[in-house]
Amino acid sequence: MKTESRRLILASTSPRRRELMALLELPFECHAPNFEEASDPALSPAEEAMEFARAKAASLLAEFPDALLIGSDTL
Repeated sequence: MKTESRRLILASTSPRRRELMALLELPFECHAPNFEEASDPALSPAEEAMEFARAKAASLLAEFPDALLIGSDTL
């Protein structure tokens, strides 16, 4: 799979995440995820951050089915 032929989309509007992505020197777009964070006490903080990141990327899948989606979250 060639990433240069696919759109690279960051599922975030965070200025800091945009800044970090720009360090890669790859063309990318930022789009707001369609996801509301709701804490789950059954998950550890690390698990919750991973789940939020996954859900943020997944929330844009229907809109951008052929893109490489990146979600992230911090503790």
